[in-house]
Amino acid sequence: MTQQSKIDSFMEAACNVALGFVTSMVMIPVINWIMGVHMAVSQQMGFVGLFTITSVLRSYLIRRAFNGRSAWETFKCFGNS
Repeated sequence: MTQQSKIDSFMEAACNVALGFVTSMVMIPVINWIMGVHMAVSQQMGFVGLFTITSVLRSYLIRRAFNGRSAWETFKCFGNS
């Protein structure tokens, strides 16, 4: 099994999160409208931006943890540290 490079892991995580960002920008106004919440666009962008940064980091770290190993091997490593 070949391992994914760190830059490839980051690019995969970034693409995944970019799609999530677009989805969030569409869904937040819809959800706010349904719930009767009124937010400025700048506030919506702030929330989406914070969650986007968090998501990129989370996706990257998970990808690197599992890179080149089975899920079982990865969890054993976490248990031994």
